Amino acid sequence: MDYKSLKEVANKCKDLHQIVKATLLHGEFVKIHPFVDGDGRTARILLKISLMKDGLVRIIITKDQRLFYYEG
Repeated sequence: MDYKSLKEVANKCKDLHQIVKATLLHGEFVKIHPFVDGDGRTARILLKISLMKDGLVRIIITKDQRLFYYEG
């Protein structure tokens, strides 16, 4: 998977519920793993931007919640 396929996923997701769309984009970005370091941080930023763009409250993942986030 590459950036082009990420864009295709984004286009296919546009009619889905905002939370489902944001979650799928986050997951697909993590799958392509484009960077040596920082993929997780970038994926979380993408998730937050996607939610905020659709008028939803951004997600805050605290240090205490990280393990739960990683297991998801």
